[in-house]
Amino acid sequence: MASTPLASAATSTDRGASLSAFVAVLVAVLLLLTGLVVDGGAKVAADREAEVAAAQAARAGADAAARHRLVGQDGSAAAIAQATSSLASHPGVSIGEVRMDPSGRLVVTTTRTVPTTFLGLIGVQQLSGHGRAEADLLRG
Repeated sequence: MASTPLASAATSTDRGASLSAFVAVLVAVLLLLTGLVVDGGAKVAADREAEVAAAQAARAGADAAARHRLVGQDGSAAAIAQATSSLASHPGVSIGEVRMDPSGRLVVTTTRTVPTTFLGLIGVQQLSGHGRAEADLLRG
């Protein structure tokens, strides 16, 4: 049986509609994957910045404590003050905690929050990176 021009036009329209739906879904998936790559990279960078800031602050605090311990003083307060001061040189990194733990370690935690580029389209407006570092204040 031969196909009529009307039946052929309907089949062509159906194929075009299903192709359009496929392209729309494909574009949405590609946009989401791009968002994960770009914003995931920003999250990794934020983690790294927070970790570097925490490590630098912990080292600075340990150095400050060492100067006090050389003259026989407890350097805990100096370590905390210097670590806190060191974090001020890292714009965008917020202080989570700077404290001495019971074993005499200086513990520094930080957070770096970055805005998202693509994930804002699905409601994720920012991502946070976290850093933590510890420095032993050796007893002399």
